[in-house]
Amino acid sequence: MSSNKPKIDASAENKTAKDTLFYDGSCPICRHEMHRLQRGAGAQLNLVDIHSQPMDAQQRERLSSQLHMQTADGTWLTGLEANVRAWQHTRFASLAQLLLSKPIRPFAETGYRLWLRFYHWQRQRRVQRSCS
Repeated sequence: MSSNKPKIDASAENKTAKDTLFYDGSCPICRHEMHRLQRGAGAQLNLVDIHSQPMDAQQRERLSSQLHMQTADGTWLTGLEANVRAWQHTRFASLAQLLLSKPIRPFAETGYRLWLRFYHWQRQRRVQRSCS
């Protein structure tokens, strides 16, 4: 992420974590996936529900636009790269890394964009239901 980096100090959340992945805890699919990821990664990865953090609406919206990860060195990764980096903390690391290989990455990026469209559609439906 370029100049719009969220101003969140991931180290304050869990000092033993190498990387911190921010996710939308209001999304049932996301919660399920984070549960699976946490089981595989253990204490190696810090998972933070963006709704549990004090932040303004604009920051929360930016973080919910796609996956965001802050690495241990402070670098921000988004989208497919954040997803693959998260799975590097599990036994599926080599399999996840394949998604970034030259022949597979275009398909993985397309798949991730399709997932985002579904996620945002589902999110909009949840908001509409809660308002009615």
